[in-house]
Amino acid sequence: MSAFFLNKKFLLFLALLPFFYMTYSFASLDFWNDEMYSLRYFTFVPLATTVTDYHVPNNHIFFNLLNQIFLRTAGISDLHRLMDDPFLIRLLPFIYSLGTLFYLWLTGKKFFNEFTAFLSVAILATTFPFFSYFLQMRGYGLSMFFLMVMIYHTWNLESNFSRKDFLLVVLAVCLSIYTIPLNLYFVFSIGVFYFIRVTIYCFNFFRRKHEHRRIIFFPGKNFKIIIALAIGSACSFLLYLPIYKQVFFNNYVKSHGWFKEGFSLPGIVFNAFLSGRYLLPALFLAGIFFYFIKKDKHGSFFFRGFIFLICVLLVPFIISFVRGDQAPDRTFVILAPVFSLCFAAGIDFFLRSVFKAGNKKNVLLLILVAYCNLTFIFYYSKVRNHVRNDIEISNRSQDIKYNYYLAYFHPKKLVESFRKIYTAHPAALIIRESDYHGMREYLDKYEIKYEPENAFDSLVSHENTFYVLTTKPNSFKKWMKENHPDIKFHHLNSFVDFHNFFYCTH
Repeated sequence: MSAFFLNKKFLLFLALLPFFYMTYSFASLDFWNDEMYSLRYFTFVPLATTVTDYHVPNNHIFFNLLNQIFLRTAGISDLHRLMDDPFLIRLLPFIYSLGTLFYLWLTGKKFFNEFTAFLSVAILATTFPFFSYFLQMRGYGLSMFFLMVMIYHTWNLESNFSRKDFLLVVLAVCLSIYTIPLNLYFVFSIGVFYFIRVTIYCFNFFRRKHEHRRIIFFPGKNFKIIIALAIGSACSFLLYLPIYKQVFFNNYVKSHGWFKEGFSLPGIVFNAFLSGRYLLPALFLAGIFFYFIKKDKHGSFFFRGFIFLICVLLVPFIISFVRGDQAPDRTFVILAPVFSLCFAAGIDFFLRSVFKAGNKKNVLLLILVAYCNLTFIFYYSKVRNHVRNDIEISNRSQDIKYNYYLAYFHPKKLVESFRKIYTAHPAALIIRESDYHGMREYLDKYEIKYEPENAFDSLVSHENTFYVLTTKPNSFKKWMKENHPDIKFHHLNSFVDFHNFFYCTH
C-alpha cells in the first residue's frame, strides 16, 4: 500500500474529515427553540441577569457568560442581527470541540499509545450525537471539553503530581458544574473511582503492613485528586449561592422516587454513540477478552485506565437511576469522547494481541478510519431521511439520535420567502404548531404579526383569507378537508421544511 495513505498526517486528516464537513454543514444553522430562548433571556441581557436568573435550566451560566463576552467584544448587541449570521456565535463551540478533540488525542497518545489516540479521534468524529450538540448554543460542547481536561490532568496527577495539573482539575470541575449542574454526576464518577482505589490501598496496607512490596501509585496522589475534585465542586457551589435553590431544587432535577425509573437509558445512549458502526463493539469486546487471557504480558495501565473510563461511563447513569430524576438522554452526550477513548483502547489491545508486526498498525488504522467514515455517511443519510419522514407523518423527533432542527429546518429562509407574499397580500397569520420561541423570533425580526391557534375559528368566521403556519402539513391538509371543506388552501413552501405556510381562502 502506498506510503502516502499510511502517512500519519493523512490518517489524521482522514479521521477529522467528517468533523470539518459537519462543521461546514452545521455552522450556519438557524437557531432553534432552546438556542433562541437561551440567547434572548440569558445572553442578550445584563451580566447580572445571566448569573442570577435560573427560572429554567436553559441557563448554562458559564457558557452564556462566555457568549456575552464574545458578542460584546465583537460589537453584536442585538439578537436579530446575530440571526443573520449564526456562524459568528457558533465559532465559540467550534473552538471548544477542537479543544475536546485535542485533549482526546493527547490523552490517548500519552496514556495508551498513538494508535489509540488516532482511533479515538476517528471514532468521536463519526459519532453522530457529538455533532447533534457540538455547535449548539447550549453548554454540552463546552462540558465535553471540560470533561476531557479533567481526565487528562487527573491522570497526570496520578502519575506525577504537579500544582499546574491540580489547579487545572479544580478549574475544569468548577466551570463544568457552573456550566451544567448535572455535570456533577461525571465529576462524582471520577471521585468514585479514586475513592475505591484509596479504600483498597488502605485495606491492603493494614492487612499486609508488615510485608515489603513495591507500590507504583501511592494513595497520597489519589487522595489529592479527590481533594481537587472536592475543591472544584465546592467552588461551583459558591458561584451558585445566589440561585442555589433554583438550580438544585427545581422541578426539572427533582427525584421522582428512588429506583423508580427503568435502567434503559444507558442502552439508548450507547446505541446512539455507536452510530451504526457495529463492528466496533465486536472488536472492543474481543480486546477485553484478550486482556483477561494475556494480562500478565502487558502493562497494568490498560486495565486501570479501562476501569476508570468504564466508571465514568456507567456511574452517572447509576446515579440518575438511583435518584429517579428522569434525566433526558442529551444530558449524557457529554460522554461521547469518553466512549470513543474507551472503545479505541479496547480495539487497540485486541489488534496488538492478534497482529504482531508493527508495520501493520497503520494499515489497520487506515481500514478502521475508512470504515468509520463510510458508516458515518450512511448513518447521516439515515438521520436526514428520518427527519424528512417525520415531516411526512406529522411527527417531531428530539432525542440523542434524531433532532428535527438538524435537517430541513430553515426558518429564516422560509420567513424571508413568506414575507414577499405576505407584503403583497396582507392577511392574518395563525400559528398552529411551530418551533415555539425560534419561529416567533424570526417572525418578529421580519415584523410579521401572528395570531395564536385559538384564534382560528374566529378568523374563519370573519376573514375571507388568512395564512396558517404549521409543522404538520399533511395532518393539516387532512384536518382541513374533514372540518372545513369549503375553505381552499394552498401550500406556499417552495422547498421541504419543518415549518410550512398555507394560504387559505373561502
